Amino acid sequence: MRCSSPAEAGVWVRRSAHEVLVGALAGPRDPRVLGLCTTHLERLVPPQGCRVRDVRPAVAISSSGARAS
Repeated sequence: MRCSSPAEAGVWVRRSAHEVLVGALAGPRDPRVLGLCTTHLERLVPPQGCRVRDVRPAVAISSSGARAS
């Protein structure tokens, strides 16, 4: 079964650094990057001994909760 929600971020593993990177999706599809929706990204559990590092650019949020441009 596939998730029907759009991918919001890309996830890839850097085994040598023992980390899982979360980054913005950009450019052509890379088979090494797993696209995840917001729900599945929030449920992400790294392999034992690894940490998650979010490298997405910071996004400003307005007081209404909407993303500012």
